Amino acid sequence: MDDSATHDWPFYCEENIWHRCGGSLADLAAAHVVFISNPQRTVAIWRQKAAPSITEPVVWDYHVIALAQAGGRWWVHDPDSTLGVPVAAGTYLDAAFLPLAPAQSVYTPHFRWLPADLYRREFCSDRQHMRGSGGEWLAPPPPGPCIGRGSNLMRFVDLETEFWGEVLDLDALRARTSDPGSDPA
Repeated sequence: MDDSATHDWPFYCEENIWHRCGGSLADLAAAHVVFISNPQRTVAIWRQKAAPSITEPVVWDYHVIALAQAGGRWWVHDPDSTLGVPVAAGTYLDAAFLPLAPAQSVYTPHFRWLPADLYRREFCSDRQHMRGSGGEWLAPPPPGPCIGRGSNLMRFVDLETEFWGEVLDLDALRARTSDPGSDPA
């Protein structure tokens, strides 16, 4: 089932990945969801479609991707990336997270790693995070209904508070996805 055409909606990465976890990723071994953020909610990610140019990053408050094993390798599913979907995890991590100078540490990513089936079962969003102070949409919402009732989105995004999954830094995520035999879930 190709769920990308129907469910890849700009600026709603958490919903795009939720739908993929019930579609094209549902039968893949060791599928995981990864929330990318940091305490400042300023993560620099290169090779994003929303970037002004290929040489510039997008600074997201958070971003959501999926990783799954296939053919003995880890693959990243990020519909917002210009690298293609799926792309080898090492290729994605090298291109999306370029080295930062010490003065740029405010852009350093951290990652919440959790099983895709858990995310699919527990995630809910009423899309209120995408409304401005006057109630206007900050970006047009997807055409389908909201996922679940209420919202626990920001609990997933908050990497400083204990919640489902495990929080990793970039080196730990690289190590986890470089050896398919080291899946912790």
